[in-house]
Amino acid sequence: MMRNNQSVRRLFGGIGLVCLLLCISICVSCAKTQVSDSALITISAEDANEMMQAQDCLIVDVRTRQEYAEKHIPQAVNIPLDEIGSSIPQKILDAKGPVLLYCRSGRRSHQAAEKLVSLGMETVYDFGGIIDWPYETVSSDEEAEMISPVLMLDHHEQTETDGILFEVTGFADNMLYAEITNQSDAVYVYGEAFELRVKENGEWKQVPWADEPVWIEVAWELAPGESAQVKCAMTLVKTIDSGEYMLVKGGLETPFTLVYSE
Repeated sequence: MMRNNQSVRRLFGGIGLVCLLLCISICVSCAKTQVSDSALITISAEDANEMMQAQDCLIVDVRTRQEYAEKHIPQAVNIPLDEIGSSIPQKILDAKGPVLLYCRSGRRSHQAAEKLVSLGMETVYDFGGIIDWPYETVSSDEEAEMISPVLMLDHHEQTETDGILFEVTGFADNMLYAEITNQSDAVYVYGEAFELRVKENGEWKQVPWADEPVWIEVAWELAPGESAQVKCAMTLVKTIDSGEYMLVKGGLETPFTLVYSE
């Protein structure tokens, strides 16, 4: 009889321990859920559409490149789920407003949102899949055919410093063109050390490069009477928009203006 009582006590003790561990597990899980819910916000397609109309949102399609090309939400950028690795993609870091994610059915967008939250994103909105999106969609081919304003060169000046002429001569397909002419009596050495500045609130500020710029067709020196055209992809600039700019090379400075076509 005593042995039976001991067996019963052990049984109930074991059950109690299991229940205790289960309660602890549930509490920890709830705590994690509460933390995630504060950053990962699930919204409906209708709510997402209202946010897009009212704010400057970054819409992120986390499907594959092929899926995105076939059909996507207008103005959405394509950042496939497998490209979100150990750091937050730069496009998302540069977002000026809420970040809204979607995929095909909602599974990948939720995974992407969880990744971004784990990487430090304070708020991410997940509005599910494009299969439940009742509003406009476009293909990449249709989007390419839409007429949109193009950034182009407007005002520009040729400047002269110690016999060296310097001028920005063109801007097309995100490529900036400049020309340097040596009218002095000595060899002019210039290399690749160009700086780009933008006028903000009446002051010139340096524009940061997203990566080390590569100036194409740059020679290291110009003999008297020689001239050279150089060019650089402005996709290497973190932010490029309409405005007043200045290209600087040592003591040389030449102003130019970028505007959007009508």
